[in-house]
Amino acid sequence: MLKRSFQLWQVAFLLLTGITAIGQVENTPRRSKWDDSLPGVELRNVHVHANSLMNTWTQIVNNYLLRSCLYWDVNSQSDSNSFACDEQRLTGRELFDRLISVYSDYTYTQDKDTGVIWFHRKTLTYESILNENVEIQHQLLQVPMYSSVLQPLRRLLSSVPVWEYALSPNALSSYNYCVDLPQGIYTVRSVLNMCCTAMPDSAFYTYPASAGGRARIFPICLMYDNPFAPPRPGILQFWEVEVGKAAAGIPELAEIGAALADSDPRKRWAAAAFLHATPENYIPMDLVLKSTNSTGAVWAALALKEIETSQGEQKYITLLESMKRVRQAFTNNLTQLDPGLALLTSMELARENNDSRLMEVVADHKFTGAEIAMIKPELYRIARESKLVREELLKMHFDVPELSVTALSELESTNFFTLVPEDRK
Repeated sequence: MLKRSFQLWQVAFLLLTGITAIGQVENTPRRSKWDDSLPGVELRNVHVHANSLMNTWTQIVNNYLLRSCLYWDVNSQSDSNSFACDEQRLTGRELFDRLISVYSDYTYTQDKDTGVIWFHRKTLTYESILNENVEIQHQLLQVPMYSSVLQPLRRLLSSVPVWEYALSPNALSSYNYCVDLPQGIYTVRSVLNMCCTAMPDSAFYTYPASAGGRARIFPICLMYDNPFAPPRPGILQFWEVEVGKAAAGIPELAEIGAALADSDPRKRWAAAAFLHATPENYIPMDLVLKSTNSTGAVWAALALKEIETSQGEQKYITLLESMKRVRQAFTNNLTQLDPGLALLTSMELARENNDSRLMEVVADHKFTGAEIAMIKPELYRIARESKLVREELLKMHFDVPELSVTALSELESTNFFTLVPEDRK
């Protein structure tokens, strides 16, 4: 049993650090089994009424969370057709096929590397869409999508200044979800696909360019208008693919709490993504916190802060009454119960209170590679967002490669992409 547990930790460590069995940096985009499965999702009581391609596509991706991207580069002849669909049962593929039967200038392609679906004009090959090549010189872990990926890509592709506007905190929180990108040379389209696989309720579309210009790329958060609605078919499929089949069809609070505290970082990510895509009024966050033990509540609090806030320095765990159990767990014996979780919590509290001394509670613990591997996504996200936390981690001299001076210093970088010259494509 001990040997099997050690082997499992080895596998988890290799997967999380992006190192293959022969010691190479992983440079293959992660394929999304969920995106692969979307054409087969069963829908019930389907009602879509729209008067344009954009409106039809928007209703489909938002109302049912059948995530796809739309490459709308010019106004086609069929774009203003009316669409009507009223069916008791339908699959995702059947609904997609109805869309392209009404908007006959269009088709859709499922990306072979990631599984992400794109609608585009039939006269375009999928490979020609956003096919400019960019190089990622180092593997990127937990970088903010909007500010560190999309905006730099826009600047690289534009010969004129990119129109940048101040996003509201809610919008920034929705678009600045964290993305992992492997080292290598990729098309812009491939980078956007990898961003999609990092968050199920995210997508992209392009807006037709003016004469002689370039189509502009826009992110979209696939939110349903009804704040009290149950989880949509697409996100229920996501839960089944990433976490497992829910006992009652829709994940219950105890199941969500357990997944948020799972030892597998991917399950924790999936549970948080599920909450991100589900109306808060249907699953209140305070009930999620109350549905688990004190250690589970701490894991849930870390996830909820990432979902609900756009600025890590915002006092979320420190002040909210619903976080009282979290603060109590931290001040009791959390370091003994779960040193990795205690480290993450101390990092969040340190940046909320601008006080790095709060991280000293774990200074005497000798972390193993396996312990760091289990918390690596959250650790890198918080450290990347907070200079104060990075500096304190460096002072603590952890004897693991993931927290070396080189690794932590790379988290300060913001220049991730270079445009690949024609002769290197």
